[in-house]
Amino acid sequence: MALLYLVTEELLVEAHEKPDSPLISAMFFVGFLAILLLEEIMA
Repeated sequence: MALLYLVTEELLVEAHEKPDSPLISAMFFVGFLAILLLEEIMA
């Protein structure tokens, strides 16, 4: 659990070195919605 925390913390620090672009944010939410829709279809 501690290793998972350390890896996640390091990735978050690296992710915030560059500002987010609207395209990256949109792709994240589209992917999230696609996963939710696939779960509904498969259930």
